[in-house]
Amino acid sequence: MLDYYNYDSASAFDFGSYPVGRFANEFGYHSMPSLQSWQQAVAPSDLHFNSSVIQLRNHHYPPGGLNTTNFPNTTKGMGEMTLAAQRWYPVPDKTDPIANFSAWCHTTQIFQADFYSSQIQYYRRGSGMRERQLGSLYWQLEDIWQAPTWAGIEYDGRWKALHVSDCQQCLIISINTISVCSQGYLPARNYLALSGRHNAQF
Repeated sequence: MLDYYNYDSASAFDFGSYPVGRFANEFGYHSMPSLQSWQQAVAPSDLHFNSSVIQLRNHHYPPGGLNTTNFPNTTKGMGEMTLAAQRWYPVPDKTDPIANFSAWCHTTQIFQADFYSSQIQYYRRGSGMRERQLGSLYWQLEDIWQAPTWAGIEYDGRWKALHVSDCQQCLIISINTISVCSQGYLPARNYLALSGRHNAQF
């Protein structure tokens, strides 16, 4: 079993950076909840990405106690989400501040969903390899409050992009062929996708 958290978004989609194991029991990346979730808990004046209220609701990295001014740690977590969004996606730049905040929240969710999807594909592919990767669980399913978290379902039950993506991943049955060479296993060259709508795609 393995736990894997890598907050260096530069290597987020590099299969070579993912660990090899028998079962991935915990992995993930944090993202912001939707504007609708924030509006349930935060005053309109605090609905911007780096407001003190938004930052202090981010418990990555934890304060290590009852510190209610954990800005040095929370700034690192917010910075990781910002850098991932800037590195991989167009940066939201809307003139309306609330719309811009909402777009940033959504962009962090898109990164989170794509990052998990990449790892899920890697771990599923591992089931045909020598290590026999037998499954994966990501952290976590649902939120317990409105804050930046690793969850796929927000506090009020609203699905994040992660949960939508994960449900789509589970519809696909992937069959991968693996080539053996002197350097070890090579990436899959053939792919067959089966779902409720398509019999086969090659």
